[in-house]
Amino acid sequence: MSMLIARWNSGQDPAVDPPTTFTWGDGRTATEKDYHRYRDATREFVETDDGIEQRFYPDLIGHVRYDAFDGNWFVTAPNREPLSLDLSDPEATNEQLTAALADLPILYRAVIHRSGGWIKAK
Repeated sequence: MSMLIARWNSGQDPAVDPPTTFTWGDGRTATEKDYHRYRDATREFVETDDGIEQRFYPDLIGHVRYDAFDGNWFVTAPNREPLSLDLSDPEATNEQLTAALADLPILYRAVIHRSGGWIKAK
């Protein structure tokens, strides 16, 4: 799996300052064009001794599903632990699911899976 890393030096604010360097996870130099190309990929911020990194995982897709046994929505991805979205409504809207995804430490580019209909207990 490829990883793109954008770095900000200590004292820079990722919310307003552009990254200072771009590299691939294997150490190769990346470009600002690569950064813009993958800005919507699955990503996370990591604080390091040198500043802040934003790590992008272009090949990592999260899959959002409702687990009727647990009564909750989860996001799953290969080689990652499932994460609960803390939403118990099986009919949660895409907007609610997207907002819950935004609260996670890693922001997944995700596909929402819905089964046909829900059988409601009476």
